[in-house]
Amino acid sequence: MDKAALDERQTAVAAFRDIAEQLSQDDESLAALRTMTFWGGAGFSKAWNPQSPTEGTLFSISRAEIETFKNLSHVLKALGWDENDGIGFEGFKTLQYVIDMQLKYPDIRNRYLDEQSLVLSIQEIRTFIQNRFRSLCDLNNIDMETSKFPTPPVLSENQQAIHKFFEDLTGLCGGRSSDNDGLILNFITTNYDFTIETILDNLGAADRPIYRRLYRGITPHLVCGRSIWDQRRSVFDHNLIKLNGGFEILRDREGYHFEYRNRPPEAVRNNPPILILPSREQDYTDPYFKEIFPKAVRVLRETRILVIVGYSMPREDALVRFVLRQLAESGEDARGKHIFCIDLKGSPILDTRLRWTFNSIDRMGWPKVFYYPGKFEDFCAEARLT
Repeated sequence: MDKAALDERQTAVAAFRDIAEQLSQDDESLAALRTMTFWGGAGFSKAWNPQSPTEGTLFSISRAEIETFKNLSHVLKALGWDENDGIGFEGFKTLQYVIDMQLKYPDIRNRYLDEQSLVLSIQEIRTFIQNRFRSLCDLNNIDMETSKFPTPPVLSENQQAIHKFFEDLTGLCGGRSSDNDGLILNFITTNYDFTIETILDNLGAADRPIYRRLYRGITPHLVCGRSIWDQRRSVFDHNLIKLNGGFEILRDREGYHFEYRNRPPEAVRNNPPILILPSREQDYTDPYFKEIFPKAVRVLRETRILVIVGYSMPREDALVRFVLRQLAESGEDARGKHIFCIDLKGSPILDTRLRWTFNSIDRMGWPKVFYYPGKFEDFCAEARLT
């Protein structure tokens, strides 16, 4: 590691520890600092589980896999995509864009395709993505005997660092997130998996399952087959908003159903999860996203400290970056806010993308940005509070 990168890491760690030290003080004048949000990309999940797939592996479909989905095979043939040996990540984004445009503009739709065949093909792709994830990585479904997300009997060194880091942070939250004198901790993620739930569910000695302690931006009528009204409480510990959907988010006649239990392949095929799929132009018109985006905007506007982990702000995520911009849409919004950007990509790339998003950085120096070029688990080990 070169000296510049090492200096950036040390500066970021020192700044975070300084803020955390201020948060630990019983001082009403520090109340403005007491809202922290973690924005997690693929690097967040990979820090906890190295087997967690990246986009290049998760969104690649072989010819043999395509042929197991009859409707998708028909759509590809109608579009002239049936001669290839498979679809890689870049091809996947193009294919999804083409399908979205065929749905959006019926006048240009292929003569052998219709809305039903296109919708079914998207459902089959969502089914494939969940099946693909499970083949590459343990999804870590909930254990219904304990109502908890299990962790390995022995945590790895990296998992211990992450666990201790969040244990220290949640220790600053007080009894609940609404306490005026405690840290309010939020999570926004572009991931589909259950990594955040797993980490939070195994901190401290909480007597309630984590899914009873998270506000998700929507209220499901069922969680793991049980009525939400038998499980919810009026005050939640944290916000967790999944911007791209999640493997647990299902829709039925009653509304939304969160299913964290293991589902057999046929059940997934019959009711695939709500997921945003990578595309040249993302489509967030599903009612789920219309519900959660305003919640994400409010969380960001109230946030004073934003920690971006393993999310590189790609150009195709234009709408998601617009949501991210709500942290500081104007210069006055930006004043007093801090961003910690933790990623393996070098700071020049991330700095350019952050300046696309927050034009007040050049004019005012706010939000104040700290870069940590490295792995999240290393940041957790170095920035731990105790």
